[in-house]
Amino acid sequence: MKNIPNIISIFRILLIPVFVILFFDKNTDILWPMGIFILSGASDVLDGYLARKNGWITDVGKLLDPLADKMTQICVLICLFIKDMVPPFVLGIFIAKELFMIVGATFIFRNKKVVVQSDWTGKLATIIFYISMVSLIIIYNLPLNDFTEIAIPAIDIIAVSSTIIAFVNYYLKYMYSAKQVDIESK
Repeated sequence: MKNIPNIISIFRILLIPVFVILFFDKNTDILWPMGIFILSGASDVLDGYLARKNGWITDVGKLLDPLADKMTQICVLICLFIKDMVPPFVLGIFIAKELFMIVGATFIFRNKKVVVQSDWTGKLATIIFYISMVSLIIIYNLPLNDFTEIAIPAIDIIAVSSTIIAFVNYYLKYMYSAKQVDIESK
């Protein structure tokens, strides 16, 4: 039973190519890939809830869940970028943040044996990301008008701001944790 959240994370990874195929299929209504994306987000919430509520947190899950998140987010952003729905700076900031997080988490674990885990700012940034990307997909399927001209950059700024805030929080939190490990080992 404790592997149910891990199975859900694997399911989320398997949804990525389904999203991509449906997103670029000219004969598919945009609601289908959007539904897949929403299903992925809902299953992310479900696997985290089940893991915490039932004590099914595993080392594999600690790696698999954020991997599924990162793969989904980057893939969706690349798809939106290819269709000119997000500007290059949005994609660049998200990719840079994820690369820094991966390198930083690996460094901290190797040198300090501290496992970087998600916290409320990361979870909030993920929720904001999902809402922002669904909003962009909806808005890009509306006729262009004054509202859409203002809404699109506002959504980009909200999504980027939340990811930067989460990154700064992780950086400060885990640099502090690493320093505490140094102090305790002396």
